[in-house]
Amino acid sequence: TLDLDEVRHINSAFGPQAGDAVMVDVAEQLRRLLPDEGLVGRLGGDQYVIALPLAGDATAAPLAERILIALNAVRVGGRDMRVTGSLGVALYPAHGDSTAQLVVHAETATRHAKLAGRNTHAQFAEWMSVDAEQDQRLLEDLHKAIGTAQLTLHYQPRVRADSDRVSGAEALIRWRHPVHGPVPSERVIRLAEQNGMMDVIGLWVLDEACRQIRCWHDAGHADWQVSDNLSGLQLDSPRLVEDVRQVLQRNELEPSRLVLEVSENAVTRDADAAVGMLRAIAALGVGISIDDFGTGFSSLLQLRRLPATEIKIDRAFVVALEDSDEDVVVVSAIVALGHALNMEVVAKGIETSGQRTYAERLGCDHLQGHQLGRPVSAESFMRLYG
Repeated sequence: TLDLDEVRHINSAFGPQAGDAVMVDVAEQLRRLLPDEGLVGRLGGDQYVIALPLAGDATAAPLAERILIALNAVRVGGRDMRVTGSLGVALYPAHGDSTAQLVVHAETATRHAKLAGRNTHAQFAEWMSVDAEQDQRLLEDLHKAIGTAQLTLHYQPRVRADSDRVSGAEALIRWRHPVHGPVPSERVIRLAEQNGMMDVIGLWVLDEACRQIRCWHDAGHADWQVSDNLSGLQLDSPRLVEDVRQVLQRNELEPSRLVLEVSENAVTRDADAAVGMLRAIAALGVGISIDDFGTGFSSLLQLRRLPATEIKIDRAFVVALEDSDEDVVVVSAIVALGHALNMEVVAKGIETSGQRTYAERLGCDHLQGHQLGRPVSAESFMRLYG
């Protein structure tokens, strides 16, 4: 089964007619790729089911790769449409002896392809079914959890390197399930991204973070900032800029007190669109932070285009500062680059006093990590740092 990743956003940006045209063009691409005995059909929404015989020990991987590459050639009305897909494979008889069972297992593999980062393929394995059943139950519960006390934000402090004063916090989602207890935040985000909930979850986090920073400002901490992580899917949403504007107005918050973090890899998914979206957000007065800096494929080229106010050095470089001369050189270069572009530089993942000392000596402006403080509830944050 093939699940297109971007059609919902194409519908939002260009209208449902464009989305329908993409679906038709993809179907034609699939028919051209398949052998004569292959079949392709619409499974529903933006999903297709593909059936074809495999000879001998042949695998589906080469065809899966060709299908994903072909999606990049989709054009509608003379416009190149950036379309990616997640593709799951189930084989007869190894993965089922009926059409219905094969389709179910192929869809399960498709969900795992999405988990692997989208624009890829996966072949079904038995362990996937257990995870899929658990995820489905958790997804149903996550819908119910929004707006209840189950979902909260915890805040990890960020301190100024030159004074040890708290300069703000990063907001991190927490879900305490009534039966299973704490659900890892990575799993919450994965469920939301895979099932079309990221806009809803993202808006809730943004609103709650702004509400909290408003409370802290009223308590005398007008210099604190709160940073919120944006996923690549949120960057694709045409409503994002207006959502940010409305949340700021609703909470009567000075825009500069909010920082939105976006990873390099999220930007490189569709660089032109992401840059345009981030520039519109920056025009509101909101800070833009490039997270995990140093891990993207085109760091320097992207950085000069982005309206960033700060960069956060990836923890992979920070953790080895005490042992690796190469990482010391890398961090020193990132700090120099950031300062040359009038950006603040944050070293995250500080877990030892030695790492902290190195980061301070190398000129980082802000520090974040367990050595400085773990994520805590808003009440605990105020008690510890207020």
